[in-house]
Amino acid sequence: KNLKKKMELTAPVLVGLGAVVVGCIYIIKSVFLKQGIKLNKKKGQAYELVEIKELTTGVPNPVTRFRFSTGSENASLGLPAGLHIKLEANIEDEYVVRSYTPTSTVDTKGHFDLVVKVYPQGKMSQHLAKMSVGDKIDIRGPFGLHEYKANTHKKLGFIAGGTGLTPCLQVIQEICNNPEDKTECSLIYANVTQDDIIVKDMIDDLAKKHDKQFKVHYVLDKPPANWTGSEGFVTTNIIKAHLPPPSEEVKIGMCGPPVMVRFMKKNLDDLGYQKSQYYSY
Repeated sequence: KNLKKKMELTAPVLVGLGAVVVGCIYIIKSVFLKQGIKLNKKKGQAYELVEIKELTTGVPNPVTRFRFSTGSENASLGLPAGLHIKLEANIEDEYVVRSYTPTSTVDTKGHFDLVVKVYPQGKMSQHLAKMSVGDKIDIRGPFGLHEYKANTHKKLGFIAGGTGLTPCLQVIQEICNNPEDKTECSLIYANVTQDDIIVKDMIDDLAKKHDKQFKVHYVLDKPPANWTGSEGFVTTNIIKAHLPPPSEEVKIGMCGPPVMVRFMKKNLDDLGYQKSQYYSY
């Protein structure tokens, strides 16, 4: 009788404890799902590929958008504007690491996009091209020296070549999407052919919606017959015409092939910019 009485008294307690445990598990899961995956500089976190979209057709080096889940529809990647992430993978018994900057905005929730030009000899780009939806890749971050802070400079200019557009575009998006940011920005974007221009619709849409704050000028080495931008290389005359002149209130950012960046630095020197007034990603 005593045992039966004890069990009768204990049962509600056990049920209550069980409810508390289940509740705690639910809360922990809810918090985790809301937070998503947190970037870690030292240890790669596995991000799942959820969508693949070809952005070009009939070009030697196709451009593809790879969309990765942040682990929760409520979570952003957590990458500050101006910084980048590193993708790492074991490819044919070799540890390969490459840096990328998302083209999605820093506050995009649920996913982030990497726009990648797939080269025949590009180990990481080829690895990405062979991935399928549902596959995962390790990512670390954030990295970089040029985290963007709103209203730090009155005017920002950017010179980008090819996929070197992405860090520049990330900052431009941050500026245009922040009503409190009064920074004016301009972009010179250079490519070989018109087909090589990535996310042109996105760039043109930003320039149209924020025409008083953002200007873009395209340069092609091999332009089509009806081309309205500049032709050839980015010269001092092109920089002078489309970027803000040297000033303590001006900063110029560059990203592209190393040879291009080296020549752009010389052009900026020739135009009177101080070395403290420009930087490269």
